[in-house]
Amino acid sequence: MNVIFKSDRLDFVNVDVKYVDDYLVMVNDSSIQDYIFPEPLVFSYDDEVEWVKMKLDNNDLVYTVIDRESGKFIGTVEFKDMHDGISEIGICITPSFQDKHYGTEILKRIIEYGFNEFGLDEIFLKVFSHNSRAIHCYRNVGFDEYDVVKGVKKSNGVDVDEIYMRVKKI
Repeated sequence: MNVIFKSDRLDFVNVDVKYVDDYLVMVNDSSIQDYIFPEPLVFSYDDEVEWVKMKLDNNDLVYTVIDRESGKFIGTVEFKDMHDGISEIGICITPSFQDKHYGTEILKRIIEYGFNEFGLDEIFLKVFSHNSRAIHCYRNVGFDEYDVVKGVKKSNGVDVDEIYMRVKKI
């Protein structure tokens, strides 16, 4: 396993087909899907293998996050559309590792990595308004809201907005 960078408890490695089963558990979980996709989707093993191959072929900056002590899969985090000192990030944590402060650790490290390794001045993300745990975590690591797109989807019959949040290099 080639560790790209580390945090206190975590190793950030390239995506790899050996994690496809872990990716599938995460991305096909209905609670995860409600927070990251406008509509429910079902991903097959072959879909995930193709996703890994595409990310690797494109040299995309997507990382698999592994707990160093246990070797267990935690989730993924990626930089998207990096240009002019700004990048979007996306983060997803598998259900069994949520509410254990991994999100905070991942975000602090990916922000530091983006600012220091890629010279970014600003990192932003999008979050659905009903994902209160994520919003709380984002605020705790320094993200501020700067835009809202109203009614991008419905969840359990309720309109959900998409909130844009960013953190700037000091």
